[in-house]
Amino acid sequence: MSQSLMALIGAAVVGLIMIVACLNVPEGSGRQKMVLSTLLFWGGILYFGHNVLQEVEAERKAQAPKHWEELHNLGTAALARHERDQAEKLLEEAVATAEKEYGPNDLRVATSAFYLASSAVRRDQCARAEPLYRKALAIQEKNLGKNYPDTVQTRQELAEVLRKLNREKEARVLLEQDKTPAKPVRRTKGR
Repeated sequence: MSQSLMALIGAAVVGLIMIVACLNVPEGSGRQKMVLSTLLFWGGILYFGHNVLQEVEAERKAQAPKHWEELHNLGTAALARHERDQAEKLLEEAVATAEKEYGPNDLRVATSAFYLASSAVRRDQCARAEPLYRKALAIQEKNLGKNYPDTVQTRQELAEVLRKLNREKEARVLLEQDKTPAKPVRRTKGR
């Protein structure tokens, strides 16, 4: 808690004590002056409180995650805790941040889009998941190739979404790409 906020709370307590004291002072024995000073005191607290709240809000904004990695990690952690609303908010921000910081075809965009799509599928929001998986797949194919394991997984997830949307033919066409054999691994002698 900031020092300003603690000072504001202390001042509010003093103000409450002053109000109680005003109520206990008999009529005519300086009660008007005491009431006036209490009102001025509370006016100061309100002015000071407004400034403190602005300071607290500025602190909160300064501490908010700004970089893709932090947003993405917080989003996936929220997914693991089944806090889907929070996770999706963070992952949406991660996608936007990655696009802004690294460009629309960066793998970080694909990674956050993939997790966001996965969350949408868990909520039975396949129509929402489809464009996210397509975005992730396009980026992965461009950067990693069609047969890279992450690309294959995204393609399979997209095909499953298409099946759930009753678009079996599109899903089959998509999965036909997985039947393309990968380049053989060259083995060296002695291994």
